Amino acid sequence: MHELAATLMLVSGFTHQIPFIRNGIEKESIGSSVFGITYFLIGLGLLAGSSIAIICGAIFPTIGLLLGSYLFFFVKKDALTPLHLIIDIVVITYCALTFLPTSN
Repeated sequence: MHELAATLMLVSGFTHQIPFIRNGIEKESIGSSVFGITYFLIGLGLLAGSSIAIICGAIFPTIGLLLGSYLFFFVKKDALTPLHLIIDIVVITYCALTFLPTSN
């Protein structure tokens, strides 16, 4: 499952660069680009099995989910936002479940 979460973060990291390429320097596109770089690094960390990446994979996508939802519903609709929100939910779920105790 960590390969799926890592791949989704890498894809999201790449697609977060599209608004910056498409729109240039805007508040939303700069923020998107910074989140994309962060997501890409988290994806690499998840591939490597880093526990810090798992923690960051729960925290940063939660922030992105909240900000992205606000931007999508109240500021500017972007076609990529629903994809990003779905990816955030999947990665948050994986990272959160990783920390739950398991019964043997």
